[in-house]
Amino acid sequence: MCPSVHRRVALVLAHPWGQVSTPPLMTAQFLVENGYDVDMFVAFDQELHDMGICLPEFHRPGVRVFASVSGQASPPARLADGTVLPPEHWAAVAAARRLPAAYDWIIGFDPGGLARAAALSGIWGAPYIYHSLEIDDRPSPAKDLERHCNKGALFTLTQDRQRADVLAKLNRLDRKSVHISINSSLGPVLPQKDSYFRDRFPIGDRRLVLALGTLHPSTCTDAILASLAAWPKNFALVMHGWLPDKSFRTAVEAFVAERDNVWLSLKIVPPEQKFQIFQSADVGLVFFSPDDHNLKYAAGSAGKLYDFMRCGVPMIGNDIPGMAALLNDSGCGFVVPDAASLPAALPLVASRYDGFRENCLRTFPRYEFAMSYGPLLRLMQR
Repeated sequence: MCPSVHRRVALVLAHPWGQVSTPPLMTAQFLVENGYDVDMFVAFDQELHDMGICLPEFHRPGVRVFASVSGQASPPARLADGTVLPPEHWAAVAAARRLPAAYDWIIGFDPGGLARAAALSGIWGAPYIYHSLEIDDRPSPAKDLERHCNKGALFTLTQDRQRADVLAKLNRLDRKSVHISINSSLGPVLPQKDSYFRDRFPIGDRRLVLALGTLHPSTCTDAILASLAAWPKNFALVMHGWLPDKSFRTAVEAFVAERDNVWLSLKIVPPEQKFQIFQSADVGLVFFSPDDHNLKYAAGSAGKLYDFMRCGVPMIGNDIPGMAALLNDSGCGFVVPDAASLPAALPLVASRYDGFRENCLRTFPRYEFAMSYGPLLRLMQR
């Protein structure tokens, strides 16, 4: 449903990885497709830029991107009630407030974006919405600020019902005010296969297993690598993404250099090539170490799960809450107790491969981004 008059929305991010963050990218695209103009306010980080994670780019009219750099001398940023935000928000709020634009609403992503959205709401006179991506369950001043700002939000978005239950409890919200925006993408299924990794690495005729995103013990990267010695010889692993921990990166690079069934891919591809990565895989891994609420309830928030599904790639996930419902119940794959179970699980995927693949392609349309965001847009327009 398009708005009856020309309208504009502000998307506010405090983190600098907007180029690889699906929810704000899909939100901007969906709003533009429904007749809105979008201003996206993001943070710039030189180190991430050097890694290839740059500012979001939209090759279409209707979206403007404004970047801020923390540390610049700026006056304190305050909420409407006089609460002073931490200094890391001051430069971004000062830069955004100079923009002469009237917004119908503001969407703040994650706690930092929420704090900035709450401050800008008082300046621009527009209501704000909180879109939670990561759950912070640690007692801290930052958590207190998140709760305080969340109370003033028009409503709250998160990725699935389990996370909505947790977030409502942690932030002391009425559960009815927390709505679901699935961390998926816009568009039809993409069943075509691609040779992106086979063109780069000597994989041969082995089945390509893909682990991607943040490569870290929190996503069981260490445990997946430890299982490799027992993998069947007709499977090979590609790990694609980024290694934020320098010492862990050194250890991973040394391990990979000694083996012939695993390769490391650290080249960040632009968004328009993103699905070539998924279409190159035969099996997708979706693993999280349940060390906190954010990771324990990560199954329904894992964008890679829906991206594998969209491309017809069967998946293996570890047994955290919600994973079995997404994989076993849909027939898109199955869960295992831990990464040590992968050597035995991989042949099972191969034996039922065509059925898993068909189920992925059949299931994805119910999780496509517009399926959850369309009703949310109608809610915003009330």
